[in-house]
Amino acid sequence: MNRLYLSVVLSLLVFACAEKEHDEAAEAAAGTPDRRASEVSDSGVYSVDDFQALRYLDGDWRGSGYDGGPFFETYRFVNDSTIEMTAWTDSSMTAPRERSQYMLRGGVIRTDKGARLVKLDQDGHRFETASYSWTFRQVSPDRWTARVGPATIYTMDRIARR
Repeated sequence: MNRLYLSVVLSLLVFACAEKEHDEAAEAAAGTPDRRASEVSDSGVYSVDDFQALRYLDGDWRGSGYDGGPFFETYRFVNDSTIEMTAWTDSSMTAPRERSQYMLRGGVIRTDKGARLVKLDQDGHRFETASYSWTFRQVSPDRWTARVGPATIYTMDRIARR
């Protein structure tokens, strides 16, 4: 009797979950605003569409807000699930100082340095490691910010590469 009861409960649970996913897919297709971002941040499972929301990073950037003066970075989409970031030593953007990657693998958006995307919503893309966090937020097509920790904000302005 217990096995029959358990089978019925599990079947109903699977049916209910499938029905909810169907309803959510229909809402997304209808263009329900902010539905995807708020639910994705709760589930922690991300799609190629979620990763493509980082497309505004693609380009060459001059950063400000750093005590050492301006800094320069390039973000390039290598494919639909990988972004390569290059930090340059100076404004000539010819000598790389550091390289890293942001990637979507198995429903997880992460970096090659161990950070993971933990929240995606109207405030941006929040990444965390064991010891610090940062949030990328698009301001305009040619500007975005990186908030590192609770109070440090870097502003990134698009530059034309020579």
